[in-house]
Amino acid sequence: MLKRSKFIIATTSRFHVLNLASELIAMGHEVEFFSVIPKFRAKKFGLPVSNLRSLFWYTFPFLILEKLFKGPTRQKIQRLLAVYCDFLVQRKLSKCDFFIGMSGMFSASQLHAKLHFNAVTICERGSTHALHQISVLKSLQSSETSLKATISAELSDYICYDKISIPSKQVANTFLEKGTAESKLMINPYGVDLTSFKPFISTDGPEKITNGIFVGRWGLRKGADIIQKIVEHTDITISHVGPVDDFPIDIDNPRFISFGAVDQQLLPKYYNAADFALLLSREEGLALVQAQALACGLPLLCSQFTGGQDLKSLIAVPQAIVEVDIYNFDSVLEGLHHIKELAKNLKGHDLIGESGRKNLNWRAYAKRYVGHLCD
Repeated sequence: MLKRSKFIIATTSRFHVLNLASELIAMGHEVEFFSVIPKFRAKKFGLPVSNLRSLFWYTFPFLILEKLFKGPTRQKIQRLLAVYCDFLVQRKLSKCDFFIGMSGMFSASQLHAKLHFNAVTICERGSTHALHQISVLKSLQSSETSLKATISAELSDYICYDKISIPSKQVANTFLEKGTAESKLMINPYGVDLTSFKPFISTDGPEKITNGIFVGRWGLRKGADIIQKIVEHTDITISHVGPVDDFPIDIDNPRFISFGAVDQQLLPKYYNAADFALLLSREEGLALVQAQALACGLPLLCSQFTGGQDLKSLIAVPQAIVEVDIYNFDSVLEGLHHIKELAKNLKGHDLIGESGRKNLNWRAYAKRYVGHLCD
C-alpha cells in the first residue's frame, strides 16, 4: 500500500486524469492538478477547486484559436499551447513524490520534478505509440497527423519518464514493437462514472430514432467513412454525437443524424435512445465511450483496435462486445447482423454486472494506478 504521497498532475484539458486526481484525493493523497480548465468546470466534474491550479486565463487566447481552426493550423496552436503550459507548470512546481504528465506536453516539467524533487515521473499516453499512430494517419492521408515537433516530444518522453501509463494491451503491443521495455509500461483500463451511465435513465432527450450510436470525433481515424458506407449499403439507422474532424459529414439520408458535440452529462440520454453502440476506429487507446455505452446497457460493436478485448475481461456479459475486422467490410456486415440480434435480448440489461462495477469505476482505476507504483 502506498503511503500518503503528493501527486502533481499536468494536462492541457480534463481527460481521464481529472477522474484520477479526484480519486487520489479521496484515497487520502495530496494532489495538485494543473490544467487549462476553469474552476467552475473542475467543480462540475468532481475535482475540489482547492486542488486545481488553473492555467485558464494564461492560455485563453490559445483556447479560442483552437476552437476556430482545424487540421495543421489547429495542430500548431495545440503545440504552442503545450509548450506554454509546460513553461507555466515548470515555474509553479512544488515538491512532490510523483509527477504525472500527458505525453508530448510536459517534458521540461517532468525533468524539473525528477532533478529537483527526486519524483517518480509517469507519462500518460492515451493512444498507441506515436510512430504507430502517425503511420496509420499518414496511410489515411489524414489532416489530423501530428506535427514533427509533437512526435519528437512524444518519443523523448517515452525515454525520459520513469513509467508510461497506457489503457490497453493492444496499445502495449505497439510500444513493445517499437522497443519499449515491458517493465516500463503500466497497463490500466479506464473507468466510467457508474452513477451517471446506467440503463434506463429517464430522459427528456431525443426520442428513439436509431439502431446504432457512434459517439466520438467524426473523422478517418474513428472510421467515419466506414459508418457512412454502412448507412449507404444497409437498412441500419445510425446517430452520431461529437464534433467533425477530417471527414466531412456528407450523408443525405434520413437514416443518419448528427447531433454535433453535446455536454458529457447529457450523453446517457443519447445512449438510451439507441439499441447498440459502434466504434470502428483504425487507431485507439481504449475509448471511454465504450464503457459508457456498456454501462448504459448497450451492446458494443467495435473494431480490433479499440481495446474491446480488454473490456471483455472486466464485464459480466463479454458476449455483449462484438469485435470486427474493419479492413473487411463483410466482417463489418456480419458483426452488424450479430449485434442487432444481440440487442433484441441484451439492450437495457445489466451488461457489466458486479464484476464491471468492481473493475470499471474510477476508484478501481486509481487503486490499480497506485498498485503499479508500488511494484
